[in-house]
Amino acid sequence: MQTEPIWHDASPPFEDPLPSRDGGSAWSQLPPIALDSEALCANGILTRRSLPESRPFDALRTRTRQRMRAAGWRRLAICSPTPGGGASTVALNLAFSFARKTEDRIVSIEANLAAPSHLRILAQPPREASVIRMFEGREDFATVGVRAGPALAMAFATHPRDDESDILQGSGLRVALDRLEARYSPLVTVIDAPPLLEGDAAMSLLETADCALIVARADRVTREELDLAERLASEQTNLIGIVLNGCRFA
Repeated sequence: MQTEPIWHDASPPFEDPLPSRDGGSAWSQLPPIALDSEALCANGILTRRSLPESRPFDALRTRTRQRMRAAGWRRLAICSPTPGGGASTVALNLAFSFARKTEDRIVSIEANLAAPSHLRILAQPPREASVIRMFEGREDFATVGVRAGPALAMAFATHPRDDESDILQGSGLRVALDRLEARYSPLVTVIDAPPLLEGDAAMSLLETADCALIVARADRVTREELDLAERLASEQTNLIGIVLNGCRFA
């Protein structure tokens, strides 16, 4: 597979897919990042382009989008019962898939603050501008967000934080997401959430989401853990599905 950045010249601002909609100028001014096709595929990100391997994620995107559109939902949380379930990989694949098949803006937010992984998965260099600053009310999306395509913007958690529960329980999370949506008008905001059964951080985040998908590895999660995660998520938001990774059929 050919290795190439999305853009060869990253200096000019991207053309906005919806220049007439509110927030167009601010969206176009978000700084771009370059992504390497080979590195993305090696790390399980298969949806930046239409490939045979992207079809399962594209089907999940379509079903999810239909459900969200019918209900008027815009914030989608992706979470696993326990660490290692694949929520981050699914969240990023869905974000790229949404952005590839829509003329509207899509935002990806990394909120698994204790174990951030998006920079590694996307093969990006270290960054100082962390989404945590936005959650704490110290900065807004204009200073922590980047563009990963004409219709996709992202914000990363750049360093692990042991106090993620305190950060996500504060009022800053809801205020930050409200401000982001008011300024940039994204069609969907995909939020990579903490594991549901690891403390209470995910509970606080799910309260701010319109709906959620649970992602679990069939070979690592027990039925009891999956049932508990399903109940906890349903108590906080609208659970629209469960995605099982690692299934093996004889």
